[in-house]
Amino acid sequence: PPVAPQAPSVAAGTEQGSVTVTPSAGADKLTITYKDEGNADHEVVVNKDPASGEWKGTDLPDGVTVDAKTGVVTIAAKAVLDNSEVKAVAATGTLSSDEGSGTAGEDAVNNVTGEASSEAVAQDQLGLNGEFYGFNDSELPSQLRWNKKTADQVRYHADDESFDNLRWVSTMQTLVDGRNGETLVGTTNAAKAGIPDARFKSTTIKYGMDPAVSDNLGNNEKVAPGGTVTKASALYQFLNANGRSDAASLQVEEGVPNKGTSGLGFTTDSMVRVVGKVYFEGGHYDFRVYSDDGYRLMIDGKEVSKFNGNRTPASTDSENVSIGEGFHTVEMIYWEQGSNARLHMQYKEHGSDESHYKTLDMGNNLMMHPDANIDLNQLQDVHNTGTAEKPVWEVRTGATLDGGEGKDNITGSDGRDFIYGHDGNDSLTGGKGDDTFIYNTKAANGHDVIKDFKIGEDKISLTDLLDTKSIDAKTPGWKGLSEIQNAQWDDSAHKLSFDTTDGAKTYHNSITFEGMTQSYNSVDDFLRENGNGII
Repeated sequence: PPVAPQAPSVAAGTEQGSVTVTPSAGADKLTITYKDEGNADHEVVVNKDPASGEWKGTDLPDGVTVDAKTGVVTIAAKAVLDNSEVKAVAATGTLSSDEGSGTAGEDAVNNVTGEASSEAVAQDQLGLNGEFYGFNDSELPSQLRWNKKTADQVRYHADDESFDNLRWVSTMQTLVDGRNGETLVGTTNAAKAGIPDARFKSTTIKYGMDPAVSDNLGNNEKVAPGGTVTKASALYQFLNANGRSDAASLQVEEGVPNKGTSGLGFTTDSMVRVVGKVYFEGGHYDFRVYSDDGYRLMIDGKEVSKFNGNRTPASTDSENVSIGEGFHTVEMIYWEQGSNARLHMQYKEHGSDESHYKTLDMGNNLMMHPDANIDLNQLQDVHNTGTAEKPVWEVRTGATLDGGEGKDNITGSDGRDFIYGHDGNDSLTGGKGDDTFIYNTKAANGHDVIKDFKIGEDKISLTDLLDTKSIDAKTPGWKGLSEIQNAQWDDSAHKLSFDTTDGAKTYHNSITFEGMTQSYNSVDDFLRENGNGII
């Protein structure tokens, strides 16, 4: 009479973490049950064809293969849950064997660690462009007496006394534009060479403070073009009162000669223009400008703050200004027409405490010349590797990290990384930077865990490219939601699941966000905040 076959053998495969199931002699059917890495149950059935003698299976899951000659079924490490039980029953006709079982091992882990690279920003690009223009109103004779100056110490300009006083933004704009022979105020351009009375490099907008400069800002010693400005001049004191060395960068220019005078000298009134590019983190900001007298602050060509008049030292606040991450053009114009030269620009995150105000300063922000050009891509940011007092600004480029087909443990760098785990169940740690976690729309991605996903900083991105080296960091061409299927968000498990297909097979994928506390009502809500152009 027919005899039931022996129980099949369930054993570790050649690949670490894989399982092989071998049918016993005389068997013509093998039924296997197991859990995949996503903890889903599977049943696989393979049969021996009586005519050809070959073993075959139908719709085998990804990672499961059968040897046509021997009937040995191999479940790849990526396809079976680590340390889970695999069971199998062999059959001959209607007679079934006892159950064979074994335990899947732990997958081999491929450890990948990223390292960022940095390149220093060129010194000649650092610092905003600062310009100084003197002006004399009708009070020049009395100012000379008051300051105990003589007429030969005066710096004259052709537009002197064209206004009775410096009082308005429009007045300063007319004077500065007139001397430059074109519209300059309100643009991001530096003045032409030889037009300002003096020029300097601005590394902090905190002038006339600590110690305070109570003098007329135009009370300057006579200095010829190319000469050295000393601390005897109010302009030097104004730029040097911030604890930095902006005064040391002063260069005297011709400044449109008049009445045999050029360069720097005594004037009743003064105008300062600072312009360039500043790197901001994205956010909403409150700005505070402390001044005596008036000023106007523009960012990206839009007025952010202004005091259009003359005043004793006081502050003006502007709240909730939205600024995107990256470089922004900044222009500050300022005038002083009597005494108490003060200009201090501060900012803080909107809604934060008053104590969070900080100066626009090279120690806090990369400040660059108007003509400087750093075109950052999605792998790059700027960071200060020095100190607040002695900043050293560098462009940092993060790592491009690819996993394999198995289990990867990928750790990003301190910069902005592209992390692409590929197939297998990966453990992903972005690190300090704003990182991009990449998933393929046409392949298996496995069931990953992201250990440190930072809401509002890190992003999930979709691509159909095969590896990070194929992705252009400037124009990566991220794909949208229509490129994947069945996207779902499990808010209790903080898990995003979705399907992908290559046209022949459909792959079930998931990402679990370890330690996440943020809650989302839908997959659209999650992807809108954390996807890179997915929605």
